[in-house]
Amino acid sequence: MWACTRFANAEIVSVITLGGIGIFVIGLIVNMLVTFIFGKTAVRFIRWRDTFLRIAIGFGLCLFGWIAAWLHLLIFDPMYLRRGSLAAFRRQKTLGIEK
Repeated sequence: MWACTRFANAEIVSVITLGGIGIFVIGLIVNMLVTFIFGKTAVRFIRWRDTFLRIAIGFGLCLFGWIAAWLHLLIFDPMYLRRGSLAAFRRQKTLGIEK
């Protein structure tokens, strides 16, 4: 960076100067820092429809997700309990017993 400020007007190629390279590098670093700090917030603000949709889906799952959990317990839990433990299932499979 020191060379970019000391020799700011020295031409490397007819159009590129050390000062221009220094400004580019500083701008790149500042851009990366600002994006790292404020990037997610800015994207959420700009894409407000997606954020609203995610909130609505989460709210719907909170309200109606218990129905799926209840049906799962009503149907699949008794099936699991009838089969017994995982060790019993493996024993049946190794013995060739199929229910």
